[in-house]
Amino acid sequence: MTSRTDALDADAGFAARQYGHLIESGLSADEARARLAGVLGEDAVDLPGPGDASQEDARPGEKERIAELARRFGGDGFAARTAWSRACDRAQLFALDWWRPVRSFVLYALYLYALAIAVVLLFVAVVLPSFASLDRMTGVWQRGAAAWVMAHDGVRLILPLVCIGVLLVLFALGMLAARRAVASLRPLPGAANREAWYGASGRTYALVRAFEQLSALERAGVPPESMSRALQQLGDDIHSRRIRARWDATSARLQQALELGTFPAELAWQKREAWSQVQTHWELARDRWILVARILFYIFVGYLVTVLYRPIFALALQVVPKP
Repeated sequence: MTSRTDALDADAGFAARQYGHLIESGLSADEARARLAGVLGEDAVDLPGPGDASQEDARPGEKERIAELARRFGGDGFAARTAWSRACDRAQLFALDWWRPVRSFVLYALYLYALAIAVVLLFVAVVLPSFASLDRMTGVWQRGAAAWVMAHDGVRLILPLVCIGVLLVLFALGMLAARRAVASLRPLPGAANREAWYGASGRTYALVRAFEQLSALERAGVPPESMSRALQQLGDDIHSRRIRARWDATSARLQQALELGTFPAELAWQKREAWSQVQTHWELARDRWILVARILFYIFVGYLVTVLYRPIFALALQVVPKP
């Protein structure tokens, strides 16, 4: 049985989607709200967007922050919240496509890691004691390969296994945190304005967030005379100097577009350009991290194979007669 909360979320999602469709069809905010109220009822225009308090949403109150910003500059808060929800939907699709290669690599690495654990346990429990017995029989116990592997309670096998497991978990968690941030258009994980730590991908993503906020304000009906103050406000929220420099150059162009009356078209062009750069930079960053993780993982596999085969090679050298 559907709960009342689920029903309200479904109604809110439907109302938010229809409001966005009406705005995109060319209706003003007042006309869209009036038509929505006429068909769905007066309460429809006051419903919160779906998932405002859910785990997958942006930080708690993010939509409300955008709505409050729109109301402060003379726009429609409900329209701003709806536009931000639609922007998050588009960002979520990009984040899912970006995540798929990461998920495939993590699953592949986990499979190899589980296989390595099984092989190491079998080797330590069954194979290694047999080689240790052979070393005792041949009189090379203290300098044999089995003793070398078993030294310090098998640290040469167990410690690398633990280290690569920790690195694999950190890699997966870091990529998952980045995916969730992008999917909900939140700042990247870490301290405030840490986008610069992610290089070009972080800087372009910070610009995309600012453009999406501007787009939400523009769809909320913020008048042109107030949009200049909105540009300044969004710039003040950026503390990274490198990101702020790019934003200042872009906002100057947007300010000129405001004076020319071409602000919506210029903003849409800037947003498309920024999203295109985000896609390129984030995919390159993802591929570089996967490549680094593959190299580290394959080095570990090579080391593990070398350690496992060392007693076999050592035994072969013992039984082969010297010339």
